[in-house]
Amino acid sequence: MKEKPLISVVVPVYNVGEYLAPSLDSLLAQDYPNLEILLVDDGSSDGSGALCDEYAARDSRVRVLHQENQGQAAARNHGVAEARGEYTAFIDSDDYVAPNYISYMAGLMEETGAQIGICTLSECEPGQEWHPVESREVQVMTASQALETMLYQRNFTTSPCCKLYPTRWLQETPFPTGRIYEDLGTIYKLLARAEKVVYGPSVLYCYIQTKKSTMRCSFSPRAFDHKTSADELYAFVEERYPQILPAAVSRRFSAYCQVIGRMAGVEGYQAERKALWDQICRDRWQVAKNPRTRVKNRIAALLTLLGCGTFGRIYARVCG
Repeated sequence: MKEKPLISVVVPVYNVGEYLAPSLDSLLAQDYPNLEILLVDDGSSDGSGALCDEYAARDSRVRVLHQENQGQAAARNHGVAEARGEYTAFIDSDDYVAPNYISYMAGLMEETGAQIGICTLSECEPGQEWHPVESREVQVMTASQALETMLYQRNFTTSPCCKLYPTRWLQETPFPTGRIYEDLGTIYKLLARAEKVVYGPSVLYCYIQTKKSTMRCSFSPRAFDHKTSADELYAFVEERYPQILPAAVSRRFSAYCQVIGRMAGVEGYQAERKALWDQICRDRWQVAKNPRTRVKNRIAALLTLLGCGTFGRIYARVCG
């Protein structure tokens, strides 16, 4: 029987405390037979790095890479650079996955000849009981179809997790370092390289919300990275896939609204706020009238009629 190709799982780790062990336990329980697990300790100061070393001592599939704190993008890039697998997947170090997380995506790719395999996630609160949901449905897409699906934020998103990629592609398309929202600036480039992308709706990834709430709701100037990535994505689609440009408009609108929401009550940044708001107003009717845009964005488009200040406060409270 032919040996399955080696698959690498890259896990950036930074001060995740009590959430780390369940995440790593879920990886050690994977039923895929040829796996390496790369834990990239991004300068943790809470003992997470030491726990990674303990897991490596217990299981030969685990390797630990320690580095000074450089951010999640740099940690992912470090893991990818060291990956020995033909394919690579990611999980965040405070999330956890079903035992067939890797084998499911690898199986879909083997059955369909796709270069990228995708499964589904569900969001969970810490301590909430979670159960995977299996499905026999499969959807095979072209690069254009996969990009359009992702940009409309249906079935799957720009998260690097829940996807299995050729390792070489990741090595050739690193995440932009020094920037948050690095996934928005990267995943579309990977999908665009594929002749086939296969998506299965099986829910095999539990996305723990604690860490994400602060990222979504607080403001710092780094929030403008969201705009930068959205603008780059839009320009890419405009040049390469003009037939799906309405989907890129919808995704840019979503990104801009999130930045405006995070700026609610923040003084200054008038030029940046005006540029964001002017583009939101230019796009709102196209977004509101597009039946493929998700309902949240269509409602947000109508709420923009209330003005920037009121919209920002409402969006931050309800939709952010």
